[in-house]
Amino acid sequence: MSGTLSLPAGRARRAAQYFLNAENEAIVEPETRAHSRGRHDGVHHNNTPMRTASARSEWKRREYRAQRTQTYLMIGHLYPRRAAARALLVLPLTFSAAGSQEAEPPSPPTESVPLFRSRDLAYAGIVALGTVAVAPLDKRFADFLQGNWQTRRTLRRLSYVVETITQPGAWFIGGGLFVAGKVFDSRAMTDLGLHGSEAIAIGLAFTTVVKMTAGRARPYVDRDRPHDFKLMRGLNEERYRSFPSGHSLIAFAAATVAARETHRWWPEAQWIVEPTMYGGATLVALSRMYDNKHWASDVIMGSALGVLSGSKVYRFHHLRPPSKLDRWLIGASLVPADAGGWALRWLAMPDLRPAPD
Repeated sequence: MSGTLSLPAGRARRAAQYFLNAENEAIVEPETRAHSRGRHDGVHHNNTPMRTASARSEWKRREYRAQRTQTYLMIGHLYPRRAAARALLVLPLTFSAAGSQEAEPPSPPTESVPLFRSRDLAYAGIVALGTVAVAPLDKRFADFLQGNWQTRRTLRRLSYVVETITQPGAWFIGGGLFVAGKVFDSRAMTDLGLHGSEAIAIGLAFTTVVKMTAGRARPYVDRDRPHDFKLMRGLNEERYRSFPSGHSLIAFAAATVAARETHRWWPEAQWIVEPTMYGGATLVALSRMYDNKHWASDVIMGSALGVLSGSKVYRFHHLRPPSKLDRWLIGASLVPADAGGWALRWLAMPDLRPAPD
């Protein structure tokens, strides 16, 4: 199969042509119509005036939309893996381009602030109530998404792409941002890559324990039994690790860290980064339900844990004096290697002393 856009598959071409025909059912290019009927006097066969320039312009716009749709069909239907791979490459480069315009952050705090606050209890209560409230609707949501929606090939491809970007893509994105931060000497990108990966790792560690302990069966095991829990059943079988959703946690942890770091380093880009990141995270959560891997209550709890993990990691690193691990990893640098190229070098004796008052 060719990897170029100049040789579209027949299925993509036919779908795009169908789109064009449906859009232009009553619009025909004036010159073509006139020539096909042998008329050049500006009058159709039914003595009605030919289409004006505005009609020709409308025809051209719709033809362009058909061509664009054909390209989207090729990317989404024929190359889902390449679309996901390109997204993994584009995201770090996007932040690297913004890194050259990063703002000066405030000075690091010299006094520690509590990591957890009383409002966290209210947050936990709201999440618990929301999860319990949605649980009776788990089967209804599952039946709805496993119905006619499964015939939409575009949705299946989109689901594959967003899930691949999330897992394992989140680790490549985090590592890519960290390395790009070192290459471009950008503290902002280094923070974003390191803290995003840290939030994901901490959240996944906690979520994995809960998954194995709760032992909830995934929807594909038996969609008629949405509340099939059994203590410690998830230790041995992956199909009994439904609650909570790990993919949702990854997506919302990364989105939360990206939103907070953007507010700190690139405040002018916050209006576009936050909706994009949280919108993408929502797509990930919905895709897990669409793929029959999680119940609705699973993704709600996983998303809430992701927000909590991301916000706490940000608070720990930016609202408290720099940690020893942060000073060590952020202090790493790229240096020329002896054999050519570059090497990532940490300080042999990192500065582990407390931050000065």
